[in-house]
Amino acid sequence: MPSPVRVVGRVLPRLLLGAALAAAALYAMFYALDRRYYGVFATVPEAVGAGTQSLLARVVLALALVVPVLVVVAALAATVAALTGKGGRTGRFLRAATGDRRVRAVVAALVTGAALAGIVAGLAPTLGAVTVVVIGVLLTLLCYRPAYLLLKPGSAGNLLVPAVVALAVLGVGGVVVGAADREARELRASGRPGPVSALLGVPPRQVTAVDVRAGRGAPVADGRTLVLLGAASGSFTLYDCARQATFSMPVGQVVLARAAGGSAVATC
Repeated sequence: MPSPVRVVGRVLPRLLLGAALAAAALYAMFYALDRRYYGVFATVPEAVGAGTQSLLARVVLALALVVPVLVVVAALAATVAALTGKGGRTGRFLRAATGDRRVRAVVAALVTGAALAGIVAGLAPTLGAVTVVVIGVLLTLLCYRPAYLLLKPGSAGNLLVPAVVALAVLGVGGVVVGAADREARELRASGRPGPVSALLGVPPRQVTAVDVRAGRGAPVADGRTLVLLGAASGSFTLYDCARQATFSMPVGQVVLARAAGGSAVATC
C-alpha cells in the first residue's frame, strides 16, 4: 500500500506545476478583463491606475486562495491512495474509479471541454448560452480521445493534470471576461456598476464632482452623477452616462463626493 507521504510527494510537484500554470492563466484573465472592460469606455487600464502592479497584486491574491485548495486536493489524493490499499467495498470502488483510464479521461475531457467553452464565451460574448453549451459538448467529445491517450502509462500523462488546471482557470476567466464586457456596456448605458467590477484593479464608483477652479465651486456636468473609473498621472478619469463620454480632470482642480446611492466615497 502506498503511504500518504509518498503519494503527496508524487502528486505535489504536479500541483505546483498546476499552480504555476494557473498563475499564468490568472494573469491572462485579469489582463483581458481590464482591457475588455475599460476598452468599452475608450480608455486603457493604465489611465485609471490599473497597471501592472495592480494586475500582479490580484494574481497573488487569487493564488493565495487557490493554493489552500491545491493542498486539500493533495491531501485527498493521499487519503484515496490509503483507502485503495484496503479491502472492502470502498477500497474496491476507489481502485476501480481511480485506476480506470477511461474514467479519468472522461473527467479530463469534461473539464477541458467546459474550459474551452468558457474561453469561447469570453472571446465572443454575444453568443447565446445554448450555443456555448453545444460548443462545450462538442469540444468535450473531441477532447476525450487525446486525454485517454495522454493517460497511457509512460506517456505525457503527468502533465495532463496541471494543463487541465490551467485550462479550467482560463475557462473561468473566459466566462468572467464575457460577463465583464456585458456589465461594462450596461454601465455605459445606465451609469451603475455591477458585481463583476469588484474584480477590476480600480472598481468604478458613482460620484458627483465640483470644479474648484470656479471660486465657490461649480458642479461638473451640471451636477449629474458620474462614474469614477480611476485616477493616474494626476488626473481623474470620469464617465458621463448622459453624454456617453469619457473625460479626464486634474486631481487638484476637482472635488469628488459619493453620489446618492453610490457605493463609495472619494475626495481630493
